[in-house]
Amino acid sequence: MKLLFTIFILFTAIDQSFADEWLKGETSVSRLTKFQREKIFGNRLVTPEHTLTYSENAVKEKWDWRNVKDQNWLSPISNQGNCGSCVAFAAIAVLEGQYAITNNLSWLKPQFSQQMLFDCGQGSCDIGWMPDWASYRLRAAGVADLSCAPYFLGSTGKNGMCSENYCANQSSRTIKISRVSTPSTHWSGSDKKVKAALKKGPLLTTLNAREDFLYYKGGVYKTKNSKKVGGHAVALVGFDDVKEAWLIKNSWGEDWGEHGYAWIAYSDPSGIANLTWQYEIGETENKIGFTELKNDDFVSGKISLNYKSSGSSTVQLEIKSEKENILAVNCEAENSSCVLETKDLPEGKYEFSLASGDGHSIPITVFIANKISELSIEWSGDLIDLSKPLSGRIILGLVVKTGDSKIPPKNISLIVRNEAGDVVYQNGTTNWAEKMLMGFRTGNIPNGSYRLYFIAEVISSGINQLISTDAKNIQINNK
Repeated sequence: MKLLFTIFILFTAIDQSFADEWLKGETSVSRLTKFQREKIFGNRLVTPEHTLTYSENAVKEKWDWRNVKDQNWLSPISNQGNCGSCVAFAAIAVLEGQYAITNNLSWLKPQFSQQMLFDCGQGSCDIGWMPDWASYRLRAAGVADLSCAPYFLGSTGKNGMCSENYCANQSSRTIKISRVSTPSTHWSGSDKKVKAALKKGPLLTTLNAREDFLYYKGGVYKTKNSKKVGGHAVALVGFDDVKEAWLIKNSWGEDWGEHGYAWIAYSDPSGIANLTWQYEIGETENKIGFTELKNDDFVSGKISLNYKSSGSSTVQLEIKSEKENILAVNCEAENSSCVLETKDLPEGKYEFSLASGDGHSIPITVFIANKISELSIEWSGDLIDLSKPLSGRIILGLVVKTGDSKIPPKNISLIVRNEAGDVVYQNGTTNWAEKMLMGFRTGNIPNGSYRLYFIAEVISSGINQLISTDAKNIQINNK
């Protein structure tokens, strides 16, 4: 009897481990208020929740665009912030991946503008957008690079206006997709069709998110919570028949999931992969680009910028301020690098690009920050009275001043400390604006006395610095 009981306990534990094989914890989105959570879901197209028709294969396959031919073909993880722009982010993620894949150059990782796509497609931060419309917009009008039209909706939560001139040479920096196909639709689709399409490039897909999806930290996700919180769009970038799961690239930053990615079980009821869109683009002539430098990087002192090129022509580093072209530097072909002394340039925002007889790279935004930062942050008119006991959803205002240098913060966080000085709540964002709104739910914190403040991380001369507002004393009284 004792042996049988032990075996029963063992099998119960094994069953439980399989049931709980995905990791749950606090993430950048689980910490949001109910109002803020509603703003991160923006897929307006109804996603059917039946699962695809699956076929058992004798040979288990897997595919992951982060490791095809030992190369990562995907662009960096992004963060849509406080706006229902997930459709634009997912569509751009697919475009960026397909760009590198079509050109057969894994290091060719351009970033395109979610802001321009969302603005000009008439997306709404409060309501969201449709994947069909995003795909049509990319084919009909295209989109410029991220440096031409940077993303700011995540910090304001307010809709932007479409512009004919996000940057001076916008038309020459705009790319279109040539064709859109749908491997799976409301009426047809199978895992075989979706997997075959995935081997050609990432796919745009949708899902119905449950509440526990916000807390996903790793493993193979399958919901244990029937409460739906919103329609969402993501990029489908792989699959694994052993795990019996799809791999997605999300737009909630690297603090969510497995550094921004997630495995979702084939059998999850979210409707993942039931609706998919695939993009085709032509090869580009601009087969040259930086290998490490990324949009919104901060540089200082003497730097060496590595690049790759499919051609053999002489390469120049071109630097442009917000007003004019100011410098061209000859690069070293023997070690594929461009050496620049940044102390000769004023502090501020620039566009860096590479030029050669074989083409021109897509520009990226870079901040030169040699001196001590002039950035400051301060409270704006509070939307609530912090002198009274707080409960429920708390929204706070912040003013960001960059000074004459216009060097922005790397990130901004809202911090709550208890009386012992321990951090009991922290929520950060890389999105920023001159006037920002951030908040939290008091239900995340036990009743008691706390100190509340904002903190900004800035980079000067390669050194990270922290700048904060004054702290506010608050009393939390959850009822």
